[in-house]
Amino acid sequence: MDGVKMSLEWEQEKSTIYSQFEPLIDHNKPTLIFLDELGVFLNAIIHKKDNAINAAQFLHWLRHLRQISNSKIKWIFSSSVGIQNFTHSHNITDTINDLLPYHLKAFDKIESKDLLKKLVRSSDFEITEDVFQEIVDKVDYCLPYFLQVIYQKIEVLIELESHPIDRALVNKAYE
Repeated sequence: MDGVKMSLEWEQEKSTIYSQFEPLIDHNKPTLIFLDELGVFLNAIIHKKDNAINAAQFLHWLRHLRQISNSKIKWIFSSSVGIQNFTHSHNITDTINDLLPYHLKAFDKIESKDLLKKLVRSSDFEITEDVFQEIVDKVDYCLPYFLQVIYQKIEVLIELESHPIDRALVNKAYE
Protein backbone atom coordinates (compact mmCIF):
# COMPACT_ATOMS: atom_id res chain seq x y z
CA MET A 1 0.00 0.00 0.00
CA ASP A 2 1.51 3.32 -1.10
CA GLY A 3 4.89 1.69 -1.58
CA VAL A 4 4.95 0.15 1.88
CA LYS A 5 6.03 -3.48 1.79
CA MET A 6 5.96 -5.99 4.57
CA SER A 7 6.99 -9.62 4.84
CA LEU A 8 6.32 -12.04 7.64
CA GLU A 9 6.06 -15.64 8.73
CA TRP A 10 2.47 -15.81 9.95
CA GLU A 11 2.81 -18.75 12.31
CA GLN A 12 5.94 -17.34 13.96
CA GLU A 13 4.90 -13.70 14.16
CA LYS A 14 1.11 -13.70 14.43
CA SER A 15 1.21 -12.43 18.00
CA THR A 16 2.76 -9.15 16.82
CA ILE A 17 1.47 -8.85 13.25
CA TYR A 18 -1.54 -6.78 14.21
CA SER A 19 0.50 -4.21 16.11
CA GLN A 20 3.11 -4.09 13.32
CA PHE A 21 0.58 -3.64 10.54
CA GLU A 22 -1.75 -1.14 12.23
CA PRO A 23 0.58 1.92 12.00
CA LEU A 24 0.85 1.38 8.23
CA ILE A 25 -2.85 2.20 7.76
CA ASP A 26 -3.55 5.92 7.41
CA HIS A 27 -7.06 6.58 8.73
CA ASN A 28 -6.87 10.22 7.57
CA LYS A 29 -6.60 9.26 3.92
CA PRO A 30 -9.71 8.18 2.00
CA THR A 31 -9.07 4.48 1.40
CA LEU A 32 -11.09 1.48 0.35
CA ILE A 33 -10.04 -1.86 1.81
CA PHE A 34 -11.65 -4.83 0.09
CA LEU A 35 -11.32 -8.35 1.48
CA ASP A 36 -12.65 -10.96 -0.93
CA GLU A 37 -13.67 -14.47 0.12
CA LEU A 38 -13.38 -13.66 3.81
CA GLY A 39 -15.51 -16.68 4.75
CA VAL A 40 -13.19 -19.02 2.85
CA PHE A 41 -10.17 -17.46 4.58
CA LEU A 42 -11.78 -17.83 8.01
CA ASN A 43 -12.68 -21.44 7.26
CA ALA A 44 -9.04 -22.11 6.38
CA ILE A 45 -7.92 -20.58 9.67
CA ILE A 46 -10.34 -22.73 11.65
CA HIS A 47 -9.55 -25.96 9.84
CA LYS A 48 -5.83 -25.43 10.21
CA LYS A 49 -6.02 -24.93 13.97
CA ASP A 50 -9.26 -26.84 14.65
CA ASN A 51 -10.80 -23.97 16.62
CA ALA A 52 -12.27 -20.52 16.16
CA ILE A 53 -9.86 -18.60 18.41
CA ASN A 54 -7.55 -17.42 15.61
CA ALA A 55 -10.47 -16.47 13.38
CA ALA A 56 -12.08 -14.52 16.22
CA GLN A 57 -8.81 -12.71 16.97
CA PHE A 58 -8.49 -11.71 13.32
CA LEU A 59 -12.10 -10.49 13.16
CA HIS A 60 -11.75 -8.56 16.45
CA TRP A 61 -8.65 -6.85 15.06
CA LEU A 62 -10.52 -5.85 11.90
CA ARG A 63 -13.41 -4.58 14.04
CA HIS A 64 -10.97 -2.50 16.10
CA LEU A 65 -9.64 -0.91 12.88
CA ARG A 66 -13.17 -0.19 11.65
CA GLN A 67 -14.11 1.59 14.88
CA ILE A 68 -11.30 4.17 14.94
CA SER A 69 -12.92 7.62 15.26
CA ASN A 70 -13.12 9.78 12.13
CA SER A 71 -11.45 7.13 10.00
CA LYS A 72 -11.74 7.77 6.27
CA ILE A 73 -11.34 4.08 5.49
CA LYS A 74 -14.26 2.25 3.93
CA TRP A 75 -14.38 -1.52 4.26
CA ILE A 76 -15.91 -4.12 1.97
CA PHE A 77 -15.95 -7.78 2.92
CA SER A 78 -17.26 -10.28 0.41
CA SER A 79 -17.65 -13.99 0.47
CA SER A 80 -19.37 -16.77 -1.38
CA VAL A 81 -19.66 -18.39 2.04
CA GLY A 82 -21.97 -16.30 4.22
CA ILE A 83 -19.88 -14.45 6.79
CA GLN A 84 -22.86 -14.07 9.13
CA ASN A 85 -23.61 -17.79 8.96
CA PHE A 86 -19.96 -18.59 9.56
CA THR A 87 -19.63 -16.36 12.63
CA HIS A 88 -22.96 -17.60 14.01
CA SER A 89 -21.96 -21.25 13.67
CA HIS A 90 -18.68 -20.56 15.52
CA ASN A 91 -20.27 -18.33 18.16
CA ILE A 92 -18.23 -15.24 17.19
CA THR A 93 -20.96 -12.92 15.87
CA ASP A 94 -19.77 -10.13 18.17
CA THR A 95 -16.80 -9.69 15.82
CA ILE A 96 -19.00 -8.48 12.96
CA ASN A 97 -22.00 -6.90 14.70
CA ASP A 98 -21.08 -3.50 13.21
CA LEU A 99 -21.27 -4.72 9.60
CA LEU A 100 -24.22 -4.11 7.33
CA PRO A 101 -25.05 -6.82 4.81
CA TYR A 102 -25.48 -5.95 1.16
CA HIS A 103 -26.75 -8.61 -1.16
CA LEU A 104 -25.78 -8.38 -4.81
CA LYS A 105 -28.74 -8.27 -7.12
CA ALA A 106 -28.79 -9.87 -10.52
CA PHE A 107 -29.07 -7.76 -13.63
CA ASP A 108 -32.41 -7.74 -15.38
CA LYS A 109 -32.58 -9.04 -18.96
CA ILE A 110 -31.94 -5.64 -20.54
CA GLU A 111 -28.90 -4.87 -18.34
CA SER A 112 -27.59 -8.38 -18.96
CA LYS A 113 -27.82 -8.02 -22.74
CA ASP A 114 -26.25 -4.56 -22.58
CA LEU A 115 -23.25 -5.96 -20.70
CA LEU A 116 -22.88 -8.81 -23.20
CA LYS A 117 -23.09 -6.37 -26.12
CA LYS A 118 -20.32 -4.28 -24.57
CA LEU A 119 -18.18 -7.39 -24.20
CA VAL A 120 -18.75 -8.32 -27.85
CA ARG A 121 -17.60 -4.87 -29.04
CA SER A 122 -13.99 -5.81 -28.29
CA SER A 123 -14.26 -9.06 -30.28
CA ASP A 124 -13.86 -9.94 -33.94
CA PHE A 125 -17.30 -11.55 -34.16
CA GLU A 126 -20.93 -10.59 -33.75
CA ILE A 127 -23.67 -12.22 -31.73
CA THR A 128 -27.30 -12.09 -32.73
CA GLU A 129 -30.14 -11.00 -30.47
CA ASP A 130 -31.48 -14.57 -30.16
CA VAL A 131 -28.08 -15.79 -28.94
CA PHE A 132 -27.94 -12.95 -26.40
CA GLN A 133 -31.39 -14.02 -25.21
CA GLU A 134 -30.25 -17.65 -24.95
CA ILE A 135 -27.28 -16.60 -22.81
CA VAL A 136 -29.49 -14.58 -20.46
CA ASP A 137 -32.03 -17.43 -20.25
CA LYS A 138 -29.33 -20.02 -19.60
CA VAL A 139 -27.47 -18.01 -16.94
CA ASP A 140 -30.80 -17.01 -15.33
CA TYR A 141 -29.31 -15.33 -12.21
CA CYS A 142 -27.35 -12.75 -14.18
CA LEU A 143 -24.65 -11.40 -11.93
CA PRO A 144 -22.02 -9.62 -14.02
CA TYR A 145 -19.42 -12.21 -13.05
CA PHE A 146 -21.58 -15.09 -14.34
CA LEU A 147 -22.18 -13.27 -17.61
CA GLN A 148 -18.47 -12.60 -18.03
CA VAL A 149 -17.60 -16.25 -17.38
CA ILE A 150 -20.02 -17.60 -19.97
CA TYR A 151 -18.95 -14.92 -22.44
CA GLN A 152 -15.29 -15.94 -22.01
CA LYS A 153 -16.26 -19.57 -22.66
CA ILE A 154 -18.18 -18.52 -25.78
CA GLU A 155 -15.23 -16.46 -26.98
CA VAL A 156 -12.90 -19.46 -26.65
CA LEU A 157 -15.31 -21.75 -28.50
CA ILE A 158 -15.63 -19.26 -31.36
CA GLU A 159 -12.00 -18.22 -31.67
CA LEU A 160 -10.20 -21.49 -30.92
CA GLU A 161 -12.71 -24.09 -32.03
CA SER A 162 -14.51 -22.11 -34.77
CA HIS A 163 -17.85 -23.05 -33.24
CA PRO A 164 -20.83 -21.55 -35.07
CA ILE A 165 -22.52 -18.69 -33.24
CA ASP A 166 -25.87 -20.22 -32.37
CA ARG A 167 -27.90 -21.47 -29.43
CA ALA A 168 -25.89 -24.71 -29.31
CA LEU A 169 -22.81 -22.56 -28.65
CA VAL A 170 -24.45 -21.16 -25.52
CA ASN A 171 -25.32 -24.65 -24.26
CA LYS A 172 -21.78 -25.91 -24.88
CA ALA A 173 -20.26 -22.87 -23.14
CA TYR A 174 -22.61 -23.31 -20.20
CA GLU A 175 -21.78 -26.99 -19.84
